[in-house]
Amino acid sequence: MASGWKSLSPLLTLLILSPLVTLWAQSPMAPLTVVVYNSLDASSQDLAQFYAAKRGIPEPNLVGLPLPPEEVISRETFNRQLAQPFTDRMVKGGFWKMKGREVIQSKVRYVVLMRGVPLKVSSTLPALEPGEKRDPVRDRDEASVDSELAALGFASLEGGFVENPYYRRFTPAPDADLPAGMLLVTRLDAPDEITVRAMIQDSLRAEERGLWGWAYVDLRGITSGAYAEGDRWLSATTDQLRKKGIPVISDRSPDLFPAGFPITQAALYYGWYAGQASGAFGNGAQLLPGSIAIHIHSFSAASLRDPTRYWAAPLLVQGAAVTAGNVYEPYLALTLHLDTFQDRLMVGMNVADAAYMATPMLSWMAVVIGDPLYRPYATWNDLAAPALGTSSEIWIRYREIINKCQGSVLLASLALKKLATSTQNSMPLESLGNAERDAGEVPPALATFEQAARIAPPGSPERLRLNLELIRLLRSRPDRLPALRLIASTLAEEKSPAGQKLLQTWQASLMPKPSPSP
Repeated sequence: MASGWKSLSPLLTLLILSPLVTLWAQSPMAPLTVVVYNSLDASSQDLAQFYAAKRGIPEPNLVGLPLPPEEVISRETFNRQLAQPFTDRMVKGGFWKMKGREVIQSKVRYVVLMRGVPLKVSSTLPALEPGEKRDPVRDRDEASVDSELAALGFASLEGGFVENPYYRRFTPAPDADLPAGMLLVTRLDAPDEITVRAMIQDSLRAEERGLWGWAYVDLRGITSGAYAEGDRWLSATTDQLRKKGIPVISDRSPDLFPAGFPITQAALYYGWYAGQASGAFGNGAQLLPGSIAIHIHSFSAASLRDPTRYWAAPLLVQGAAVTAGNVYEPYLALTLHLDTFQDRLMVGMNVADAAYMATPMLSWMAVVIGDPLYRPYATWNDLAAPALGTSSEIWIRYREIINKCQGSVLLASLALKKLATSTQNSMPLESLGNAERDAGEVPPALATFEQAARIAPPGSPERLRLNLELIRLLRSRPDRLPALRLIASTLAEEKSPAGQKLLQTWQASLMPKPSPSP
């Protein structure tokens, strides 16, 4: 255990068990956090100082290194311009005490890489000769900068991965029995400086108020084969969210939430497999301040500079405060396990602890983008009773109902219907309908969605989404006429071009195909 941490243990335990103390959430972790910026990039230094001021991180904990402007650097550049200077600064600053190449005492556990610090280390391996083979995991030396730094103080980084000693643990990192030199590295990075500042500020606001809103979970409907593991993670995550009182909108079809499907009040998004940001989360999703949005793909964070490429950057510019991804091919089993990540967040862990508890390997391909100290659910268990009419009230009342029903949305059916009727808010019914549909209870789901649609205002995104859910269920029936009638009536009130296009696509798929001419 790193020196100087045991004196913090009682306070850290208090923070995990009593999330009410939100004003103290910044200070205990601040001395344990180092902020690294590119000293050749003025905006990188500005962002480092802005973040440090917001989190109360001491000035000596800011480390400026002269770094290349590119996202991709060679192994030689990483060693010469980043790894070795970083190590020297950690020792000179009194953060690390080393014996040979290994850290034996440390005063820090978290590292934040600011926009301007390179993202990934390229491979040094030559191209394969004809007939030559390599181990697809052990014989690789490309990696994310973040994951390399995480293992820099305790492992050799000559190629392949390093097993993560923090994987699936449950103790906050400052109190955990970990190698002294292990670091939990995240980055505050995005296509532009404005987005990074918003990520920082939004995380602080959400931490104070609690992260309330919808969870959107995009599965692929895979039940067997090599890729079934991804759907198992997301299915487990869906169950966790529902049991904890977070309303879920799920999609178990092979495709993504389609473009035109309204994404509103999104606190969470988890999905996987598509190569580029597309569908409903490709552009225009309404992500709440402090939201967490992650799409697992081999190259989901291959670059953070272009707001239109891959997944991480587009999600950030749409408003996510936290995302994660991979810079090179990681293989599914070695990516961030979303079910473990969400589970640790829900008990009050910060983003860095939760992410590294959910990551099997270090010196590999993962990056976590967001404030490492952000605790989105820190206030959940001790919120003061909200005033009627506040934006969080309906979500809090929903969660209270689920808690009283032992975490079962289906058992809460009657109470949720009463809540929707009394508040004239369709959210409780929409959540119930999704849970009923996922449980295979199609007739009750149809009735619930219909009741919810009557509450949602005509022409609203919620009304469109509910009608789309109804159309999905109806179009699987032999008689397609009810689905076509609902599409026609929805088209008559829908104003958005994306919504109209989606409805027209579904309409065309249901129309009888003309007989070929003789």
